[in-house]
Amino acid sequence: MIERTWKATDRCGNVSTTCKQTISIEDTTPPVVTCPAGITIECSDDFTPVGAGYATSTDNCDPDPTETFTDATLPGNCADNYMIERTWKATDRCGNVSTTCKQTITIEDTTKPIVTCPAGITIECSDDFTPGGAGYTTSTDNCDPDPTETFTDATIPGNCADNYKIERTWKATDRCGNVSTTCKQTISIEDTTPPVVTCPAGITIECSDDFTPVEQDMLPLRTTVIRIQRRRSQMRHFRATVPITIRSSGHGRRLAVVET
Repeated sequence: MIERTWKATDRCGNVSTTCKQTISIEDTTPPVVTCPAGITIECSDDFTPVGAGYATSTDNCDPDPTETFTDATLPGNCADNYMIERTWKATDRCGNVSTTCKQTITIEDTTKPIVTCPAGITIECSDDFTPGGAGYTTSTDNCDPDPTETFTDATIPGNCADNYKIERTWKATDRCGNVSTTCKQTISIEDTTPPVVTCPAGITIECSDDFTPVEQDMLPLRTTVIRIQRRRSQMRHFRATVPITIRSSGHGRRLAVVET
């Protein structure tokens, strides 16, 4: 408020009594706010006003109104694809509030994870060649703290059945479906362990008996016909050849002898 005091003086120097005028100064005009332009940024970028931009405002009296904002998040098709609707307003020093404006910030995840394969290894054919034994890959992503690693195997034959290679191809996928470039791990499988042989027990046989090897514990699970000799009771000094059948009991160990 301004209280203005008036007086008048004539050309002879006579001065009037004074009168007062009251001037009330008011600020009823709200500021005008202008939003920054909408932008599209990566999910790892700064989406605060520092990165996405500040609003500006003007006022008829206040040279520096205060700008404030509120955010509303609009979900997208995955955790790292979404939109922020930022609403700005300005307030002058007399409390007049502007109308609002809106800024749209689009957040996207377009960056692939990075996958790192375990080192190639050489193992024995009896060793564990799954990732539990051969090693797991690792991966990093700009937004997803835990990408999913998967693999496929291709077998490359070697010079025998137990000498070969596995070419394991790894990739990582983040929660928005971005797939890394692949890396490869080579697992060389070798058989360098000799077998263990166990000899049959020593025996004593007649000079006319068969001394060639007989794989008694390795009879096939099928009917095998052999011939044995037995003495005829009524022909004391003669022998006859009688065919019998050996049949497996189903476990390859216990045998039944049946005369045929």
